[in-house]
Amino acid sequence: MKYADTSVKACEGGKNHDIDFRAVYHVYFRCISPMFIMTKLQESALIALRLIIGAIFIYAGYGKLMFWSAPPEGTPAGMVYLIQFLSIVEPLGGIALIAGFLTKWAAAGLAIIMVGAAVFVRVLMKTAFFTSQTGSGIDYIVLIFAGCLALIAYGGGKWTVDAMWKR
Repeated sequence: MKYADTSVKACEGGKNHDIDFRAVYHVYFRCISPMFIMTKLQESALIALRLIIGAIFIYAGYGKLMFWSAPPEGTPAGMVYLIQFLSIVEPLGGIALIAGFLTKWAAAGLAIIMVGAAVFVRVLMKTAFFTSQTGSGIDYIVLIFAGCLALIAYGGGKWTVDAMWKR
């Protein structure tokens, strides 16, 4: 036997065959295993998640820029300052997610913003959980929050500035 510790004589049709389990292991676990495929899918999913959530926050911050020049009349001063602050940090967090720069920290900051948005929309505006014909809900906010939690848990993946620094 070539590899006594990893080979087995298999009787098939009266013939003895040496099975090299190291070769079987390599072919299965390195080339066609579900884990290998899932790792590649996970990296693709993380970059897609980063790009989508980052774009959402950049767009949301861009929509708040009008509060710098002429806020709507009747808006409390504290609310104007909060919206001006969010018009800065939301795009910065979105850009950080897209680039993969301090991904877990950026996602944590954006998750905190989403918790505040959910409280504001649910408690102060008294909306339902699900969006319906009668009004908006917090389902969209919770979905973005869940994406941020996934990025906090798994990080940004291999295609990030963070991963380049670790090399």
